[in-house]
Amino acid sequence: PQLVLSNGGRYVVFSLHCFTRQRFADLPNARFGWMARSNPNSGEIFEPKTVEMKMDLTANDEEAMPVFFDCLERKFVWCDLNGHNAGIYNMLEYEVRSFAEYCQAIVDGYRPDMYELAALHAAARGKLVDTIEEADVVFSLERMPQTEERQSVSAFDVDYIMANLL
Repeated sequence: PQLVLSNGGRYVVFSLHCFTRQRFADLPNARFGWMARSNPNSGEIFEPKTVEMKMDLTANDEEAMPVFFDCLERKFVWCDLNGHNAGIYNMLEYEVRSFAEYCQAIVDGYRPDMYELAALHAAARGKLVDTIEEADVVFSLERMPQTEERQSVSAFDVDYIMANLL
């Protein structure tokens, strides 16, 4: 992190490319992760038990930017961006500006909290009701059982939120 910051940078972007032009979803063992090292320049060989975080790459694209590292805050930022380079070039030089813009948008972008998301959902698709029994969709802080009459949504239902509400 200090090297990046001392040279005027802030983010380390992990840009993944399948140079054979296959989609990650079509590759049987496409994964991304990072290992713990006591010294970044130690030259240690790959050791699976030192992997800190691993994720399967299942995108229907040939390019991915799953996370980036914020050197100032010293944290990984989940972004889960995928893309398809329609051109003949697959070079970082053509993508540096868009990477910087993606990182800035993710860091500075607006994200509603669960309450605001529920209110926006109700305003766009229905109306607020006074009781759970009247509701088709219930937003709750805890997981609630699903019924045939209503959908229950909590902060743990990331797939539903991403697919239906954002």
